[in-house]
Amino acid sequence: MTKLTLGQIKKLPPEQRIRYLKKLEESKKKETEEAEKLIESSESEVSERKRREEEEEKKEIEKREIRAIATGQEENLEEIVHETQAGEEQPKGPVYGAPLEEIRNIYQIATGDVYRSISELRNKAATQGLTEEEEKRFNSYNSAFSQITPVQAAYIRDEQARINVAKAKEALEQIKKYETGNY
Repeated sequence: MTKLTLGQIKKLPPEQRIRYLKKLEESKKKETEEAEKLIESSESEVSERKRREEEEEKKEIEKREIRAIATGQEENLEEIVHETQAGEEQPKGPVYGAPLEEIRNIYQIATGDVYRSISELRNKAATQGLTEEEEKRFNSYNSAFSQITPVQAAYIRDEQARINVAKAKEALEQIKKYETGNY
């Protein structure tokens, strides 16, 4: 269909004008439908990309939190590498303030998303079982939380954080039972 100007359309006989305008209208409808489909497709791509980025960011945060628990240190890798390269010796006697640092790390984890993540793992273990990656996350959490002693947990002044530590340990025990079939 050739494009006509408004002046050319007005000069057409009425029957041809009607046919031309109906074809033009149908063509515009198809273009509009295609544009709407393209918009929907683009929006879903954008939301999927955002969701993946958020998941990756969440996993990265969980990894950092687990690493911090497992090492009992805050994660400042550049500083750790620099200290190691400088050849500083680790103290052989007691380090005063170390328990405070450990408690600070426990508190950070107890107030973070770790408990929610463990709860999700528990629900998945109860219904479907864990994937290999989820089992790795479980093992990391289990290792980190098994290092938290009741004495350390008692030093947490925030009651909700203390409750989260207790609930996380309980959830980890439940996951063990689900995975071994002893529930």
